[in-house]
Amino acid sequence: MLSLFYYESLRQGHIVNTVGNRGSEEGLTFISGGVRRQYPRTAVSRQGKVQMRRRRRRYGSRRKEENQNIKLVGNILLWAVQIAAVLLIAFLLVFYGGEQISNIGDSMSPALENGDTVLVNRLIYKLRSPQMGDLVVFKPNGNENSHFYIKRVVGTPGDTVQIIEGFLYVNDELVTDLPVTRISNPGIAQEPVTVEEGCYFVIGDNPDSSEDSRHADVGNVRLEDIEGQPWYILSPSEHRGRLE
Repeated sequence: MLSLFYYESLRQGHIVNTVGNRGSEEGLTFISGGVRRQYPRTAVSRQGKVQMRRRRRRYGSRRKEENQNIKLVGNILLWAVQIAAVLLIAFLLVFYGGEQISNIGDSMSPALENGDTVLVNRLIYKLRSPQMGDLVVFKPNGNENSHFYIKRVVGTPGDTVQIIEGFLYVNDELVTDLPVTRISNPGIAQEPVTVEEGCYFVIGDNPDSSEDSRHADVGNVRLEDIEGQPWYILSPSEHRGRLE
């Protein structure tokens, strides 16, 4: 009641005196209908403190609820970002490193046997060029109707490849550090073959059972026709492991 008097009187200009001296019982002088009334300072102070505490509790309750809502929204956004990141990483791993291809034939024996399923890294040759000794997956001349071939790179752009008496020579030097067995059919490599820019000369590790760059219908393999690098044997389980 006192507060209502105070604020209404303040609005109408009826408050004529306030005393703020510590310890004084005088608080304010109020005139209503010609009657002069004196209210103790302690009464004014007590009422104000009660109202202040109520306002603080209401304000604190609203702030607490707002903070809880903000925290909940933040957690939901964080979970959404984490889930999206996991899904993106999983997609990239499968897309670039998890393509499955079946090996057909014995041209890469003993590294790969007929029917082995391998995982192909499709990202690696977007970062670097194929190197001597790399295994590559490709379709001859980009023929989409063909099955994938898996062969080993023995000549890179600018190299000269030739097969002499069953042995592989690159730039007139005998190659001895690749697991390619003796070659009985030199094919077009009976004469020196220069590897064009952006192309690669490939041979199977078991050349007598391999159709590769020695054959005119395959020839040098263009970089854009290379799908990627086989890096892991997925099945059968007895062959499972990394490919070298």
